[in-house]
Amino acid sequence: MLFIRFFSILALLGGFLQFTARTQIAENFYKKGNWDFDNENYAEAIISYSNAISSVTNDDNEGLANIYFNRGLAYYYSGKYTDAIRDYSIVIRSELLTSRSLIWR
Repeated sequence: MLFIRFFSILALLGGFLQFTARTQIAENFYKKGNWDFDNENYAEAIISYSNAISSVTNDDNEGLANIYFNRGLAYYYSGKYTDAIRDYSIVIRSELLTSRSLIWR
């Protein structure tokens, strides 16, 4: 019985560590995207934000909304207005950052 409990705890810990690692990976991509954006390297920022979106956990709606918003800005400054509007619309549908997204959209 103790053996089963040990592996149950180990499985829970493994899930937590995987969640934490995914969160850290998404955060690193997000920070790189911000750095690229600040340096007006919008194409690289779009790639980094896209990688962050695919790495973020689904339960982090606010983080995901921020990443989509920033990617929308990178699309906007790249002249890819349709892509920018798509990302702003995703943020608006998530009901986070609504007024800022509506203004840019």
